[in-house]
Amino acid sequence: MQITSSVTQMVQVKIPWNIRIIVEDTLVLMKDATINIKHIYREGTSLAYYLANHAFEVEGR
Repeated sequence: MQITSSVTQMVQVKIPWNIRIIVEDTLVLMKDATINIKHIYREGTSLAYYLANHAFEVEGR
C-alpha cells in the first residue's frame, strides 16, 4: 500500500514524540484492516462542517 509506505518513511524521520506515538499506533491498526485514507479539501467538507455545528448548537440547548 502506497500510504503505508509513506507513513513508514515518516516514522523513520525524526518527528515529535507525541505525533510519533499516534503514527505508530495507526500503523499497527492498518496492518489488521483495509483502510483508505484520503485528503479532502475544506471546500468539500462544508456539509460535514454544517452538520457538526448544528449538532453542537442543538446539544447546547
